[in-house]
Amino acid sequence: MKIKNLFLAGLAAVALSACSDDQKDTDLTRNVEGYLSLQITAPQTRTSGSPTEVGEPQESKIDDVTVVLTNASGIVQYVEIPTITNGTTDKFKVNLGTYDVYALVNSPITVNAGDDINTIVETASSVSDVTSGYKAGKFFMVNAFNSNTDVAPNVTITQANTLSNPATAAIAVDRVATKIVDKTDYLTTNPTLTAINSATTTSFIDGVEVLGFAPLNINKQFNLLQKWNANNVLTTPLTLYTPNSDNISTNFFNHIGEYTKLDYDGTVTDSIVKVTDLKSTNFKFDTIYTTENSPEIINLTSKLTSGRGETTAVIYKVQAKKSGSNVGTFYAYKGVVYETLAEIQALADFSSVTLPTTLPELRGYGIQAYEDGIMYYTYFIKDPNTAHQYNSMNYYAVMRNSIYNLKVNSIAGIGDDVPGGSIDPVDPNKPTNPGDPEDPTNPPIDLDQAYIEVTVTVNPWILNNISIDF
Repeated sequence: MKIKNLFLAGLAAVALSACSDDQKDTDLTRNVEGYLSLQITAPQTRTSGSPTEVGEPQESKIDDVTVVLTNASGIVQYVEIPTITNGTTDKFKVNLGTYDVYALVNSPITVNAGDDINTIVETASSVSDVTSGYKAGKFFMVNAFNSNTDVAPNVTITQANTLSNPATAAIAVDRVATKIVDKTDYLTTNPTLTAINSATTTSFIDGVEVLGFAPLNINKQFNLLQKWNANNVLTTPLTLYTPNSDNISTNFFNHIGEYTKLDYDGTVTDSIVKVTDLKSTNFKFDTIYTTENSPEIINLTSKLTSGRGETTAVIYKVQAKKSGSNVGTFYAYKGVVYETLAEIQALADFSSVTLPTTLPELRGYGIQAYEDGIMYYTYFIKDPNTAHQYNSMNYYAVMRNSIYNLKVNSIAGIGDDVPGGSIDPVDPNKPTNPGDPEDPTNPPIDLDQAYIEVTVTVNPWILNNISIDF
């Protein structure tokens, strides 16, 4: 499978195929040519009854278009980058014949003659490229492939296609980006702490304040093209690695290792002795842009799920409150919440142990330590669009050109003390390694206890006011 680099290192090669008219006239392989004109439109399929949502002006801006013409097998024949003036490109000439047509809008990709358009996989090089819309503040868009009948436009160019009578084709494009927006009205009220996991907790916690959210697991890779069959199943996988064979740091930006640090003792068993909250400043209420991510699907008791280390999520940072004031550091052990460390030291489990006073070391003993009353709640996004289903079931994924509006309704119970959690739900004395998909304590999502209730609506993202003739 051919992996392309995001950056335009090969732009010179593309430029050679987009030569001037004078150069073309001396090229005997292109001496009989006709003109081609294209129109870019927003996709109008797969809305599933959901309302469309108009993007911000910068999300629909077209700075440049790379036009790719392939044969019926998808092998690239021509790559042209027409000049754009006031929203219109110069018409360009290609050899007479029949081609499939692709439009790569604001493209960071180098495509060359001879490439197979069906096998191009892109790998993002920096998180800023992805979170700005991919790439660097420009939203990359490509042909919308939303069903087995929605294919690349087919165009035949003949000698009759002169400058004043070009061949025409219409192309519907999707943004490759996914948009995640928090729609909870925190100015009015924060979600209520509806339940707690210890009767004693009510004496020092009676509310919460949400401080922001941050992305988890932004996929570095995606296929250039997205294809579906008649049963709404992706025929081109979006995740192109074996999920449990590579560490997530190789495959994701904003993986859990960027939020939580684990230290090991270096022995044969390599036990975790410290779990540290890295205190990321990434927790905000800003819109998040990601690449699409549809990880390995696991069929678990008639639910479609996947491992926690593979699926795109958001982590909410939450402050515990008492009578409107911030709560200080508190603790939990084996499902019971304690206000002071002295209460835990008095437990029989630690009768022969003098507990450390540093919070990372305490977590190495299986004790949850909520520094300054900060809690974390992770919400893995399950795409609710009925057009994005597998065998009529929703699955954990974020799809290109979709807006995920999240609204926190309620928070039930005490959350995690560090992003991703530090405690094995089976053995409280062994912290989970949240950075290792092969860790047996990193279970499928649907095995998690739900502490946070979020309403998700997904709207197709419409490219507003785009109608460009080439």
